[in-house]
Amino acid sequence: MITLITGGVKSGKSRFALELAKNRKDKFFIATAEPIDDEMKLKIEKHKLERKGEFTTIEEPIYLAKAISSIKNAQVCIVDCLNIWLNNLLYYDKLNQIEELLKLLKNHNGFDLIFVSNEVGMGLTPTNKLSRRFINLLGDLNQRMASVSDAVYFMVSGLPLKIK
Repeated sequence: MITLITGGVKSGKSRFALELAKNRKDKFFIATAEPIDDEMKLKIEKHKLERKGEFTTIEEPIYLAKAISSIKNAQVCIVDCLNIWLNNLLYYDKLNQIEELLKLLKNHNGFDLIFVSNEVGMGLTPTNKLSRRFINLLGDLNQRMASVSDAVYFMVSGLPLKIK
């Protein structure tokens, strides 16, 4: 089963992903963030504490399809998060990795996958060209991920709304 959890910043997406995986064994977590500054380092440490050592963690900022393919004997894997991953792909000029991930997911029939992503397009359109490109790419990625997902949740104020 593939699940996509989307919503705004601080809407409870990551917490809900952990909740969905709570009673599972052999849990993996793919973290896409890189510790580029002190704020990000603190956020990464906070997320590690929330996982309570219950997950095998793979830190992979670019090659998600390869990281998922490398996992053996798992029941569930959380990928947190697609918006940071997309930012990395833009920075490192690796947008081709989106197609690699989608190709893998279309044929995936192993362990459950839970993806976390920010929702975009519910606010003002940025005046910055790069920001507009990012929200357009993320909106497209979220739509494509939703189409290959078995379940999709939208988080609002910590509450999940199942939309697929």
